Amino acid sequence: HEPGNVAATLELADLCLAGRRPDCALGTLAPAIARAPADHRLHAKRALALAEHFEPAPAHVAVEKALALCDAGSVVPCGEGEKARLGLIKAMLGR
Repeated sequence: HEPGNVAATLELADLCLAGRRPDCALGTLAPAIARAPADHRLHAKRALALAEHFEPAPAHVAVEKALALCDAGSVVPCGEGEKARLGLIKAMLGR
């Protein structure tokens, strides 16, 4: 997969998470985030992978980043439904 292809990265990360391999998802997401740091979707997926990896503090930071990008102009549109889902993830992380 190509780290610059965000759609492929997100799909691969989903497959990793579905296979209960958050380490795989994190490894897939890291180079993509380095290339596209203003894409909220990558940070949101990273938050899920970190939570699955039992790392709540970094997961909280990642979901906060995703929410901030949604509010401040992510490179892709962030709808109200997506903001609500990110808010739910944040609430589930307990902070």
